[in-house]
Amino acid sequence: MAANRKRKVDNENRQFNDDWTVQYCFVEQHTNVFCLLCHSTVAVAKVSNIKRHYETKHRDFHNVVGDERTAQIESLRRSLNRQENILSKQTADFSVACEASYEI
Repeated sequence: MAANRKRKVDNENRQFNDDWTVQYCFVEQHTNVFCLLCHSTVAVAKVSNIKRHYETKHRDFHNVVGDERTAQIESLRRSLNRQENILSKQTADFSVACEASYEI
């Protein structure tokens, strides 16, 4: 007798597509798919979820096309990388201070 198993969508092999960055303003950060416009994540990395998020929350960005769109996406991506670098630097500083306090 076969055991009944529920299908878990999270465990399926979902791959981020680089075209989603230009079309829907999403990037892959570590293991999450991250919106550049509102800094939110999508639970499952599939095109229908990403497209739904983009169409419902960012209709006004759909009017931006061509080189202007590419420039804004790159600007948003650089901003996200700067934020990540600042946070990682602060975390590193905190861990060094924590280790020093343990030694004292």
